[in-house]
Amino acid sequence: LPIITREHFNRWYSLRAYYIAMTVADIPIQLLCTVTYILITYYMTGQPPEAFRVGLFTLICLMVAWVAQGLGLLVASLFDVKNGAIFGPFFICPFLIFSGFFIHLTDAHPIMHWLFHISFLKYALQGAALAIFGYDRPRMDCDETYCHFVLPKKFLKEVDMLEADFVEAVIALGVIFFVFRVSAFYVMQYRMKNKI
Repeated sequence: LPIITREHFNRWYSLRAYYIAMTVADIPIQLLCTVTYILITYYMTGQPPEAFRVGLFTLICLMVAWVAQGLGLLVASLFDVKNGAIFGPFFICPFLIFSGFFIHLTDAHPIMHWLFHISFLKYALQGAALAIFGYDRPRMDCDETYCHFVLPKKFLKEVDMLEADFVEAVIALGVIFFVFRVSAFYVMQYRMKNKI
């Protein structure tokens, strides 16, 4: 923030121009890193080599990467480096706890349901699970005598994602991405004007 503040007050560029340029400049890096990760992990885990599934999985992973980067920008605009490193994990913990992996929505008290609906990791988990196990995936191979999750729908039912919607997950991630990015911009703008 000190470097941005100095350059902004020297009238080299506006905060809006800097923020848009930074956001656009990060897209190729995120694309390259995420797609490289996906190509390696998707095939190493033995998932079906269907372009449709790989495309859905790639889309959800890219959305999650951009949302997580937006959260990182928000934390970085709120705190200095030392405090950001300390408080960053505290910001991610509620999203992780209410993602549906540790606590299912059906097991939580109704007062806490709203926390599930604002967790970007819930939508990430839903999107990834639907991309891999949804859309009429055939029976999975099993070398054992008994395999409990040989049917993908059985797995989705077990993790409360049988009724989940992929499009809803993508839209929710898009909204959360927008909220994080806009919030980070306004926090930065506020801190620069007040020199906090």
